[in-house]
Amino acid sequence: MHRIISSILIKAKSDAVFSVLQDFSLYPSFMSFVKKVEILENHGGQEIITLWEIDIEGADIVWKERDLIDSKIKEISFSMISGDYGAYFGKWKAERDGAKTRLSLDLTVDWDIPSFERVIGDVLEQKTKKMIRGMLAALKLRIQSKHKTTASKESPLLQEKINTAKKFAFVIHPLDVGLVSVAFGEPNLLNRKYSLVKKAFEWLPSFQCSKVSGVKSLTGQELEGELIYFSLLPDQILSLDDQIVLDKAIAACRIAEKRGASIIGLGAYVAQIGKKGLSISKSLTAAVTTGTHYTIFTAIESVLESATRVGIDLRRSNISIVGATGAIGRICAEFFSEKVERLIIVGRNEGRLKTLAGDLRQKYYCNVICESDAKKAIVNSDISIMCTTTPEALVDLRDLRPGSLLCDISRPRNVSNTDKIIRKDVLVIDGGLIQPPGENVNFNFYFGLPKGLAYACMAETMILALEGINENYSLGGDVTIEKVKKIGLLAKKHGFRLAKIMSFENEVPDDVFTQVSAARGAKIFL
Repeated sequence: MHRIISSILIKAKSDAVFSVLQDFSLYPSFMSFVKKVEILENHGGQEIITLWEIDIEGADIVWKERDLIDSKIKEISFSMISGDYGAYFGKWKAERDGAKTRLSLDLTVDWDIPSFERVIGDVLEQKTKKMIRGMLAALKLRIQSKHKTTASKESPLLQEKINTAKKFAFVIHPLDVGLVSVAFGEPNLLNRKYSLVKKAFEWLPSFQCSKVSGVKSLTGQELEGELIYFSLLPDQILSLDDQIVLDKAIAACRIAEKRGASIIGLGAYVAQIGKKGLSISKSLTAAVTTGTHYTIFTAIESVLESATRVGIDLRRSNISIVGATGAIGRICAEFFSEKVERLIIVGRNEGRLKTLAGDLRQKYYCNVICESDAKKAIVNSDISIMCTTTPEALVDLRDLRPGSLLCDISRPRNVSNTDKIIRKDVLVIDGGLIQPPGENVNFNFYFGLPKGLAYACMAETMILALEGINENYSLGGDVTIEKVKKIGLLAKKHGFRLAKIMSFENEVPDDVFTQVSAARGAKIFL
């Protein structure tokens, strides 16, 4: 719980102050963030039940409260009956202070997310304090008809002195609220109003959330690393003002830089910010990478291994690349174009898709088909690779053809399984899950993977740090097959390897490979 006490001096008699204070229904007319106050019940003016709806910088908060009014001592006690807070109670008081009246508010707020409040609590408290200051100032203005305010400046965050030892950092962000609730041990977060949770993430400044331990190269080098938490959800990264998102990403990277990182990796949707990291890198002295090249290498590696285990003959198969005009998709299309019977490339931009198809036909003399419908492409494919930047699911598990293999590199996933159905006649694998070298690798923070495993983009950052390549590696759309091969060789040098084949963060049992293979032999179709 957070207790907040604040007051303001008003040049008016206490009776006049209290008269305005208790007229809640007028608050929306002179407080911009108060959207509605409705009197639900009135028991003789001494006890009333009110419904409040306020807007804190875009987050709508609604609650119903009981107000006890004591005109003799000019005090209003209130407590929430139900609403978006875990608890909300306190009292208003108007007291004579010399020739003026001191209007004070003593408020206690509980957001009912105790574990997560360790991180977001201070931010929520500051926003609540700001709201209270606004209420007091608005009441003063209403009563005096004029007031002067001095813009308040928040104290800068204290910066600890950081050791500048050479190390890497990786910027992560929440892929969904469910993942955050697990990471911070806060199941109640799922029950909070989504608009408020999103706004809290927007307010939350980036911070160092863990230290990476146990990474040791086959060459004997040990590696230091840290995870930096960038708090925006995927839909916020895509929908908020570009400059706001870019500034927030740069601020996150500067934390890593001040903490001594020689190279900084950008994870998931952070890698799409600022022309895929280019604008971010221009504001830093540390090197930056998005991990694209090693992500491609491991996706190809996992597809080849899985295809072998389920009995797919590449030379006689159809493969679809969904998101083919993106950096990862383009290289995957280039790699597989000579190895399969038919290549189906899927994208939203028809012009770019046709240009890519023309380039592939000219260079590899391959059979390429352009398609805009991901579901149609996948149902006609033996192998599919999903590598889009689309934040929502494009296909459902039930859409897949029996005996087929799908590699979903996209985060958030492009393949959903909302009904939790179990299919052992198809194989959906997670692209780019890596086992870094070391006996007890620990990221000391949950970001969706089993302990010790990393996404390929994380691994690329670690590989470059171990190799001493402190230069921008995977930025913008400049992705080449040569750099894919180079990072693959460096990974093997240091001991990074493809983890056990995983599906929705769980290891694929041997019997699934057998059953998918059997489904192919039976030629079953949905």
